[in-house]
Amino acid sequence: PVVGCAAICLLMHYVIGGPLGALTQALTKLLNDLGTGNLILLGIVQGCMLAFDMGGPVNKTATAFTLALMAEGIYGPNGAYRIAVAIPPLGLAISTFVSRRKYTADERNLGISAGFMGLIGITEGAIPFAVKSLKTVLPSIIIGSAVGAGLGMYHGVECMVPHGGLIVIAGVNQAPLWYAIDMFIG
Repeated sequence: PVVGCAAICLLMHYVIGGPLGALTQALTKLLNDLGTGNLILLGIVQGCMLAFDMGGPVNKTATAFTLALMAEGIYGPNGAYRIAVAIPPLGLAISTFVSRRKYTADERNLGISAGFMGLIGITEGAIPFAVKSLKTVLPSIIIGSAVGAGLGMYHGVECMVPHGGLIVIAGVNQAPLWYAIDMFIG
């Protein structure tokens, strides 16, 4: 076990860490460059990043960016991101209710779980659906999250809470109604 742990640590540090670190830095630079330019585009990029891997490293890079901006007193990108974080599981939950015949009983039950996860801002509720049909689910949740986040930036939504979903609506200090509407639209 000691040798195995040492080997994995060395592999992570010297082989995998470098490329992942470079990717993270490149994405952070892209987001920083967008942050001073077109705010709607920033929201769209954030929404795409969030839904791309539903809690993975690309998602976490966008999260780190919004948290860094919050530390500087800038809450708009966090508001857009927190809208987008709920869209994939909520959208899939709504789909299981609206199109019941297209889903098995187990998938409909997953839809209920995904709905609750979306309400509290946990994107990972969409993963079981993406695993079953990646080529249809992934594009739809990326588009939905991008639309929701872009609208959030357009409407000036600001969230002071580093979490998403409707559960944090009390922490939305600018445009709380648009927060909910943009989430639903997405």
